[in-house]
Amino acid sequence: MPKNPTKEQKIQWHLKHLRHCGCSEIPEKLKEEMIKRYLEVAEG
Repeated sequence: MPKNPTKEQKIQWHLKHLRHCGCSEIPEKLKEEMIKRYLEVAEG
C-alpha cells in the first residue's frame, strides 16, 4: 500500500489482500465505507 493512501486505494488493497491471503480483517470504518459505496451504486 502506498504511503498516505486514499480511501479508494485502501479499499482496493484490502480487497486484493482478502482474496489472496485473508490473514487480517478489513477495519470496521473501511467496511462501513465499502457498504456505503455499494448502496450508492445500487440505488443510483
